[in-house]
Amino acid sequence: MKNTALWAVGLSIVAYLLFFSSVLDPNLTIYSGKDSVFLHYPFRFYLHEKLTNGEFPFWTERIFMGFPIYADVESGYLNLINVLLVALTGPIWSYKILHFLAYLLGSLSLFHFLKQKGGNLLGFWVANLVYFFSFFLLYHQQHFNMILTFYTLPTAILLANGFVLSKSWKPLLLAICIFAFQFYLGSIQAVFITIMAYCVFLLLHVDKKCALKAIVTTVFGFIVLILPTVLPTADLFLNSQRQTVGVSFTEGSFSPLSVVNLVVPFAFGSDKNYFGTAIDEDYLKHETYVYFGLSALLVALVGMHQVSDQKLRNFLYCAVALFLVLGFIRYIPLLNKTLPFPFDAFRYWGRSVVLLLFAVAVAAGSFVSSSKKPVIRRLATNLIPLAFITLLLVVNVNDKTIVNTYKYFVHRTQLSTQLLILAAIFIVTSAAIFVRWFSNSKKVLSAASVCLAAIITVDLIYFGFQTLDDMFRPGLGIAPLAQQDNSFANKRVINPDGDFERNKGLYYKQWGIFGYSQFAPGAVIAGLSRVGLNSIKDVYSNADLTWEILSNIGKYAGADSVTKNKIVAQVNTKFLEASAGEISNIVLEEGHISATIMSGADAHINTFVRNDPGWKLTVDGRNQSFTNQKSALFLEFNLGAGNHQVELTYIPTKFYIGVFLAAALGVTLVWQSKINPGFFKHE
Repeated sequence: MKNTALWAVGLSIVAYLLFFSSVLDPNLTIYSGKDSVFLHYPFRFYLHEKLTNGEFPFWTERIFMGFPIYADVESGYLNLINVLLVALTGPIWSYKILHFLAYLLGSLSLFHFLKQKGGNLLGFWVANLVYFFSFFLLYHQQHFNMILTFYTLPTAILLANGFVLSKSWKPLLLAICIFAFQFYLGSIQAVFITIMAYCVFLLLHVDKKCALKAIVTTVFGFIVLILPTVLPTADLFLNSQRQTVGVSFTEGSFSPLSVVNLVVPFAFGSDKNYFGTAIDEDYLKHETYVYFGLSALLVALVGMHQVSDQKLRNFLYCAVALFLVLGFIRYIPLLNKTLPFPFDAFRYWGRSVVLLLFAVAVAAGSFVSSSKKPVIRRLATNLIPLAFITLLLVVNVNDKTIVNTYKYFVHRTQLSTQLLILAAIFIVTSAAIFVRWFSNSKKVLSAASVCLAAIITVDLIYFGFQTLDDMFRPGLGIAPLAQQDNSFANKRVINPDGDFERNKGLYYKQWGIFGYSQFAPGAVIAGLSRVGLNSIKDVYSNADLTWEILSNIGKYAGADSVTKNKIVAQVNTKFLEASAGEISNIVLEEGHISATIMSGADAHINTFVRNDPGWKLTVDGRNQSFTNQKSALFLEFNLGAGNHQVELTYIPTKFYIGVFLAAALGVTLVWQSKINPGFFKHE
């Protein structure tokens, strides 16, 4: 038992190092794409800077003219494990460690799950390669939170199976913790997909009453644990552009013809000649390329029907069906018009391919592990997905994306080394399956299984290695040493040179107006667009910024325009402006502003402090209300005549309320598990 587990750990680490050995190089960082540079690393560097200074960044002035950064779940600032690792090991190594630990947890969970279902080490090796090292997860490495969530999806399924076997509280409480950990990483859609798979597994493996009890308990406990971030994030969402403009849930769907990517790697070209975006703007490489091995698919098509556990087999069928519906949602009549909440809150449902990926991994691993024969009559079910895709093609035959996909793919398809390799893989895999199917010799069966495992390994490594060219980059290429530049520390500036593009402003001590978040403040975007700023994400979209436009933006935002560390448009504004009297002793800090205001008459104070429910005002030590409208961009307040000490402090009240509620309800849930241990047992 112990030796098998140790072998599993060894195989898991070997597979990881085959693809990610560069994580050991201190000069290299995980890159994979622009989101790592524009979103994730700035978050991590800023968090490390603040923690090093003994602060926690609830509010930042470096993006969006002020932003409650902790409430943006994608920052991962409320994930305790992430925060601890960033504090101890820094912004780059912390993610490398978290990446490996999440992988190892998911990988070993997959091993134990397969073992519970009769799998062996050879089957685990195959399933592990297929799931964790497919194109889908390799190309998505730039999305840190999504990767870590999907890495731990097998853990959720293992815990669901643990409940099926034990009918006890422990697996559910652990599942609640796993889902909360995932949520605090920030990829809400990935968490939803994982919970959906978990719930389907329970519904198919235990009676409905017991399953519903388990699901309600898990979801309730999960909601309880995420209250500290849900409450402030809800405020952020309600005032964001995402709420105002909304999202199209059909954006990022696979087209029926894009299933070719399941069996043909680099169907739309490689790095240098990729033409997917010429087909459709949604055809981004990391969203489109989902190849997980032609050999693995062939083995899974047979192995799925060899699984003797009917409940597991039904779960694998459901996983495939969920992908077919969600992944192609744009092309399914009626459903492409409306979906119930929360499905309609997300786009890029092509990412549900992870469910297909898990099903293929388990089916392939099970086939290699077992000597049982597939049930021939079940093989006919393989025609159902094919018929479904064909029907979608017929219904949407004139769709522009489908036509362009066909045109480009046919234009590119020609006899090549890649196609010859795929043909060889198909022939050798089919032959090994045939031998494995019809032979009664144990030695031949074992040899055929080893042969299939070897083919899948070569298949995934050969094509998978070709995706690694842009996986890692030198550390200085990811995050320049911008923290050392204090030229305009604690001053709001507009930098049109690109230094502040998206979230790169978090590297600097200057206060900025650009930013990048799914919760980008709607009032900021609308206000800045009215004075000539086309985009608060990409400075390259603002290449025509003239001195006049810069000056107008500066007056509106209370910012000087800076280029190459020189002021080119100065607005001479202060963060606090009084209608009467004088303002002195101004202290500007992120999340805290104080000043002395002396006036011989009642005064109205305008500020350039961005409006947010977390700001609290005290005048001479007494709480006072702001007078601005709720929808206003900046805070305003009134003062009576006299000499006053004014303080504006950002207090994350919703976070504290969430912590209190989570603690109280969490203790109640654990107490319930102690006094009623047989709650899920059959009555």
